[in-house]
Amino acid sequence: IWTGCFKLDKSSECRGALAAASLVISTHVLHDIAAKNKSFTESQFARGYILASLGRGLLHGDTSGTGSQVLTKWKLRLADLIALQSAYLRVYIDSFGALYNSQLNKYIPLAFPPSFTVHSKQQWRQYSQSLEPVYTSLRNWMFTEAGCLIDFGPYLPLVAFPEARRIIQATAKRRILIDVGANGFFASPKYLLDSYIPYLPFTHAIMIEPEPHFSATIPKSYSDRYNITFQQIYAEVA
Repeated sequence: IWTGCFKLDKSSECRGALAAASLVISTHVLHDIAAKNKSFTESQFARGYILASLGRGLLHGDTSGTGSQVLTKWKLRLADLIALQSAYLRVYIDSFGALYNSQLNKYIPLAFPPSFTVHSKQQWRQYSQSLEPVYTSLRNWMFTEAGCLIDFGPYLPLVAFPEARRIIQATAKRRILIDVGANGFFASPKYLLDSYIPYLPFTHAIMIEPEPHFSATIPKSYSDRYNITFQQIYAEVA
């Protein structure tokens, strides 16, 4: 695909063009492996998913709007690419992920059983087998199969399930993201805020990061939409 783009960091329109191409091709790949009810290889799945991730990554630094707003002249929304990633995840969870989960449940014992009683909420247990598997290395799918060190795409939030979303929306007026070790706004805070947009967006975010060299500068489009607080402190999680 010829776009005439040579410096992606200088042109949002070039990034938009490549993101649009990624969206179209990835959607066709998903149709080929999921909609035709035929078997597919993990490499076919990986290629399509990585294209969806590429499109999201190209738009990640665009600060002209939040994930639900149209970006670039190609009229793209981050939410569309996030929804595409989620569609791939559902295919994965129902195929290779289901196989992996069954193997884990049967053959892999719990390596570090907790020394305390784990209190889980009964209302959410039904979703435990419908989420992506966590590998024994504690790494996610993108790290293991695609060699990507950090990727926030391979996660389905609980609110991706309609019934869970209805319960939370009816009982929670404020939905707060608490990010300990934020590493700057464009690291995990923005990825996580965007990941919830197709389902049930956060209303508030608290960024906790003690290191001064990580930028806490928040784009106006996000500070207008969310109530975001930055705490430059150390935090102990227990």
